Amino acid sequence: MADTASANVADIRLNDALNANNDRQLQQISAATAAEQDVRRRQSVKQDDLLRHYVSEFASLKGDIQRLQRSVNTNDRGNWGSNTILPVVIPPAQIQQLAAVPVRSIKDTVYLKDTIRIRDTITLTKKEILEPEALPVQVIAPVEKVTVVKQAAFDYTAIPADIILFELGKATLQPVYQERLDYIAGILMHQPGLQASITGHTDKSGSPEINKILSLKRAQNVTAYLVEKGVAPSSLRTHSVSFLEPVVAGNSSSASSQNRRVVIKIINK
Repeated sequence: MADTASANVADIRLNDALNANNDRQLQQISAATAAEQDVRRRQSVKQDDLLRHYVSEFASLKGDIQRLQRSVNTNDRGNWGSNTILPVVIPPAQIQQLAAVPVRSIKDTVYLKDTIRIRDTITLTKKEILEPEALPVQVIAPVEKVTVVKQAAFDYTAIPADIILFELGKATLQPVYQERLDYIAGILMHQPGLQASITGHTDKSGSPEINKILSLKRAQNVTAYLVEKGVAPSSLRTHSVSFLEPVVAGNSSSASSQNRRVVIKIINK
């Protein structure tokens, strides 16, 4: 009997615990449901506010457009309607009478904008030849637009110096450079304010005396070619510096081939 009573008490306690647990779960579910409903309500209110805002903005924009259209229509009527400021054309007979009156010529300058409306006119009125009751004469003058394009002067002195290379121990011009020298000759013949500085160089091979003579000979051959093409000798300045100003340091074959040269620079007189 005692065991049965203890079992019943245990069952009762177990049922109470299960019921309490179920009550807590129901409360949690109810709270979550209420929170979700509150979020949805807030979202709905926010969407309604946005919709009212968009409707208000649309109505305001529509009103602005309507006011702008009324303003444009009013301006058009003011420009081309009954209140136009264009002068009234007088009868041809009165124009002939006015044309017979001597008119003193007055020189003036009229500046016109690039964009001219189709119905625009130029009105010329001379007070001293019109009667007080006479109306101004409408004169439609043809307008010719002339565009003058001036080409800016090219700065030939900004062109990098031209390099003419030579073979070892020689001062003979190679044919590959003739086209470039012809171009330089053309510049100097058509630009009297320019001249060419022609400087001869050598590499370090050979004695200083031979290099001095060879560098001068190279510069002189370039000068002679330009003179033969028509360049005035006064537009040419010839120099030689032997091996003292190498463009590439060293005695390698690559450095020496680039140092055997004549440098041509266009400068102002």
